[in-house]
Amino acid sequence: MIKFNSVTKKYEDFIAVDNLNLEIKSGELCVFLGPSGCGKSTTLRLLNRLLDLDSGNITIDDVNIGDIDPVTLRRGIGYVIQSVGLLPHYTVKENISIVPKLLKWDAIKIAERVDTLLDLVGLSPEIYKNKYPRELSGGEAQRVGVARALAADPPILLMDEPFGAVDPLTRDVLQREFLRIQKKLKKTVIFVTHDIEEAVKLGNKIAVLKDGKLIQYDTPDRIITKPGNSFIEEFIGKDGSLKLLLYYYVEKIMKNRIPQEDWVYNSESQTLLYNGFNFCLNNHCVYKDSSLKDTLAVMLKIEQRVLPVIDSDKKVIGEVYLEDIERVFGNANE
Repeated sequence: MIKFNSVTKKYEDFIAVDNLNLEIKSGELCVFLGPSGCGKSTTLRLLNRLLDLDSGNITIDDVNIGDIDPVTLRRGIGYVIQSVGLLPHYTVKENISIVPKLLKWDAIKIAERVDTLLDLVGLSPEIYKNKYPRELSGGEAQRVGVARALAADPPILLMDEPFGAVDPLTRDVLQREFLRIQKKLKKTVIFVTHDIEEAVKLGNKIAVLKDGKLIQYDTPDRIITKPGNSFIEEFIGKDGSLKLLLYYYVEKIMKNRIPQEDWVYNSESQTLLYNGFNFCLNNHCVYKDSSLKDTLAVMLKIEQRVLPVIDSDKKVIGEVYLEDIERVFGNANE
């Protein structure tokens, strides 16, 4: 558990973090949300002691971080940033191995850990571990950045706008991949973003910050349906109710597996003939971890009231209906 107790950070007359009191439970994914300059990134740097606080204290499992050697503290906290920060003269394997080597892990254990983590983030070890950062796409580099942050299996992961520099399609894939990883590993995560949709999609809890102050700390659905003040209402936007559908996933409402004889997969054209319609696998199909908002967008685009749900092997594992999305939307707004 992480606790911020009356934490304040000043730069001369500017108060970057103003008397912050916040408790983040173990295994929770907490999103820091707010405009530029609201104190999100500064708070992360206070937690891993890249910055010193001016007053108050921060504890991890009731231990004051001021009593922990900064280097020791940082080795137990994974840190992912927007610019990734991979060392350009190191291979992917060498980048991921940095902290394990500092912790004096043996070579065999490090090699096994690198392979495991690359598999976890969806990159083939044989293909990627000997590549250099310049040979990676933006999305691949971010995946390596996440793998490096997880290398020593830290209980806490700090992520400072990690997906902000990639294109929207890649960003959506990275978000879904990260949720899959978090569901498996159950790390305590603090994720910084200025994007309300990303916050709703990823967070168990959202901490809305403004001018260094905590404005509201709540679940994504309550942030949207019961905003604490006009600033949050404006930040959410007029389509706030629709953003609720980012909080729910296809898995919640999908029907059971569809028999093989009811669909035909064409590997050459990457299409799926289902219910009399040719679905493009890359654009028209959804996964069980797709948000209902994204699913609704596909339905409206191709004018279909039902979509096949596929797995990573392109097999149909169920279907999702428009009326079920409408039902979830109605219940969430009650």
